[in-house]
Amino acid sequence: MSIFELRKDQIVPLPDTSFSTEGVKERQDLQRILKSQIEVLDPDLLVFAEEYGDWEESHRRIDLLALDREAKLVVIELKRTDDGGHMELQALRYAAMVSTMTFRQAVEAYRAFLTSEGTNTDPEQGILNFLNWEDVDEERFASDVRLLLVAQDFSRELTTAVMWLGGRDLDIRCVRIHPYRLDDRLLLDVQQIIPLPEAADYQVRIREKVIAKRHRVQGEWTGFYYVNVDEGNSRSWDDFRQYGFISAGGGHRYSDSLRKLQPGDKIYAYQKGRGYVGLGEVLAGAVPAKDFTVGDPPTPILEENLSQPGLGRNRDDPETCEWLAAVKWIQTVSVSEAYTMTGIFANQHVVCRLRDAETLAFLAEKFGEAAG
Repeated sequence: MSIFELRKDQIVPLPDTSFSTEGVKERQDLQRILKSQIEVLDPDLLVFAEEYGDWEESHRRIDLLALDREAKLVVIELKRTDDGGHMELQALRYAAMVSTMTFRQAVEAYRAFLTSEGTNTDPEQGILNFLNWEDVDEERFASDVRLLLVAQDFSRELTTAVMWLGGRDLDIRCVRIHPYRLDDRLLLDVQQIIPLPEAADYQVRIREKVIAKRHRVQGEWTGFYYVNVDEGNSRSWDDFRQYGFISAGGGHRYSDSLRKLQPGDKIYAYQKGRGYVGLGEVLAGAVPAKDFTVGDPPTPILEENLSQPGLGRNRDDPETCEWLAAVKWIQTVSVSEAYTMTGIFANQHVVCRLRDAETLAFLAEKFGEAAG
């Protein structure tokens, strides 16, 4: 496809060129400009790291690392070549490496990025403002990783691989950024070619439907619930274990899920990026933190010596406060001892039915006969 100039009596194609011909460098030029004008590629991204490589035993670095409005990580790979090279393979490796990133790690990466750019913006507040969050929500942060590949053009091999990956629940996109020469000016044609923007929303809905269906038919429900017990400014696994409860808050989207649990429900507690840390039984339905008591005689939980006193944040607001459900822990382990394996079931939901047969068998083995 070409870009044409409409003249009075004719339509004239603009001569295309290449970044190498024009002396445009990948890092010094394209990356340098795009990191401060990422809206050229996607208006809903925040770049918080450049040349990111904070992991052991690897010298590989992500060109640009960003967040989208849903708090998903976005790995951005740039190539000035006309075929894209093997950038989809690089991006997949990078996605795996950053998939366990926490909010605090993102803040530190953003702090380093802002310092290198000579900006004094507070990194934590900057991220919160971008996400339109009042408080940190580790449960929602980095629930998934998207891939954004940017090149002058893409080979058929690469686009075939991208479409295959996209059909298997991975959000991966290709943006072509092609240069044209007009007199003494260098013009850029920037287009998302995979998936086509007009079809992107539809494909996302199809992907979500396929995932939901897959989870429904994966196996019969055996009565165990998956519960996300990620830590943050409002909750601590140590408090959960010591005082016998689980919690969720920050909005009805999260607390309503927890409030579906009923006395007698069996739960497996999961820590994001670490593994399963507890097996328990729900003793009582969820109530606001200010109404939850422990011990005999009953003492308000908020009067206890909590390791995370933020449990009481927004205590007078039933919509945003933490809601607590009492739990009798059958067996727990510390976060450092969490049980995990390749392919273990996990997702971003606070509570859901645990159907994955391999995960259930693994947990029954790890947590012993109590899980049977």
